[in-house]
Amino acid sequence: MKRLFALIILAALLHLGCDQPFETLSQEPPAGGVARVNGEEISIEELTRNLNLSKKKFRIGTNEPLDPNKILWLKTNTLNQLIEEILFRQEAKRNNIAVSDEELNMMRLEFMEGYPPGTFEKSLEIVEVSGKEWDQKLRSRLLIKKLIQEVVNSKVNISDKDIERYFKEHPEEFKSGERIRALHILVTKEELAQRIIKQLEKDTDFSELARDFSESPEAMEGGDMGYIEEGTLPEEFDPIFKLKIGRVSQIIRTPYGFHVFKVVDKKPASQKSLKESREGIYAKLLEESQEGAFQKWLDGIRKRAKIEIDQNVLAQIN
Repeated sequence: MKRLFALIILAALLHLGCDQPFETLSQEPPAGGVARVNGEEISIEELTRNLNLSKKKFRIGTNEPLDPNKILWLKTNTLNQLIEEILFRQEAKRNNIAVSDEELNMMRLEFMEGYPPGTFEKSLEIVEVSGKEWDQKLRSRLLIKKLIQEVVNSKVNISDKDIERYFKEHPEEFKSGERIRALHILVTKEELAQRIIKQLEKDTDFSELARDFSESPEAMEGGDMGYIEEGTLPEEFDPIFKLKIGRVSQIIRTPYGFHVFKVVDKKPASQKSLKESREGIYAKLLEESQEGAFQKWLDGIRKRAKIEIDQNVLAQIN
């Protein structure tokens, strides 16, 4: 799981820009390379390297060749991502924002934490990325994060009035359905599930059976799943919400195995108070406001930028 996470993060690091194409591009071809952004060149080699990484990402799990339309989309998207990465880097320099070696080392150690010696490097080899390139992309990611935080996000404020207004205007979002507190046992064999049911009929302690036999994550807590709101579990489990307190469910079969539940408490549907909802509203409004502020800021950078693309060179890159 840790290695898979690193590969996912690596894919994100190698695709730092937005997916939106630039609306206005200069028709003047650059003096060299495939493009120039405010005078900074994007070489044919850099675009080709990143395009090949994009192709590999889209061909994971298949050997089928990519159709020409998909290649054209990937090429355009990859170039735009490189352009935006340069714009971010230039904006960071203009605002005197940088990433120190100490910050880079801390982030590198965070990614490598828990890896046996040599396995992190193996993960990079899988996606054909050198350690130097990984560090460059990691530094770029940190730089962009600092830039957006200092130049955009720090200027966004959510007031108490904003939170109260949202709470009043969206009452449906703060209704809580009926909740049950359930104990859960999961086993992979139906015969064992049936034996567990027979033990429960003899008043054997449910939590004790969960600790002894269950393969679910909450087994060591006696199968205690805490409070669950109706409608939040897969529909196969809907019948457990109809159980009375103290009752045990029938065996429920799913692709994961055979499940047995016991309801130990119930809480009726209710309307959440402003106090209970405040933290969630704040997070939602903050995210929306930051996204809007970022897009406005990014649009401004694009409009001010001089972006030159050699369409003849671009057409030859596949």
